[in-house]
This record gives sequence, C-alpha cells and structure tokens, in this order.
Amino acid sequence: MTSVRPIFQTTTRRTPATRVLVVDDTPSRHRRFEKILSSTGHKQVRHAFTAQEAITALGHSVLAEHLFEMVCLDHDLGTFDDGRTVASWMVENYPKSTRVLVHSQNPVGAQAIFDILMEGGFKDIVISPYKSA
Repeated sequence: MTSVRPIFQTTTRRTPATRVLVVDDTPSRHRRFEKILSSTGHKQVRHAFTAQEAITALGHSVLAEHLFEMVCLDHDLGTFDDGRTVASWMVENYPKSTRVLVHSQNPVGAQAIFDILMEGGFKDIVISPYKSA
C-alpha cells in the first residue's frame, strides 16, 4: 500500500492552483472548500455535485484547453454516484500531472480512488479524511 499524506501538509512549497474543481454532493463542504482554497491562494474554484457534472466540467476544460490544475474529489456522491467513476474517466482522458485531493469520510472508497489514479499514472495524489466541522 502506498503511503498517504494529509491535506495541505507537503514536504515542498507548492504554488496554489489557478483552476480547481471541487467534486462533492454536500453543499456545506463546497462552502468550506471555497473558503479554504481562496484563503490559500487558489484563484478559480468550480463546483460539481455529481460524477456526471464533474466529468462534463473536466471534458469542457479539455476542449477549451483551460485545464483544472487540481481536483478535490469525494468518494460518495449521492445514491448512485461515486468518485471512482470520475477517477476512471480522468485516467483515460485527463493529464496525469493534475493534482488530486481525495477527501472522504469513507476510507475504503478513498483508497479505491487513490488506487485507480495511481495505477492510471497520476503521481500527485493526497488522501485526506474529511471531518465535519
């Protein structure tokens, strides 16, 4: 099993991403991520509440050649959706240099997303258990 780093704690100083996609089905988490990301220098934050919305946003960013530099991805996205669908789509269609923050209260699901992305060639992945405020 690959080691997991907690959110916002890295060994190197990182430049904030200009474009960030937050994928989560909970509106309060979107507000919390928006606050955290904007306070840490991330400039444009886009929101998706379902796997399909996320895939559509990612696909449009490819067509427009205006890619997201970071994706914050939850595992559980409502009744029929989960982040594994988004991760699998990213492996087939999105640049492997994209930073991915997997946040979830579901550690098994978060690890599944991490494994899909790692096996698909992504290298900059962080898993952070999401804790309610």
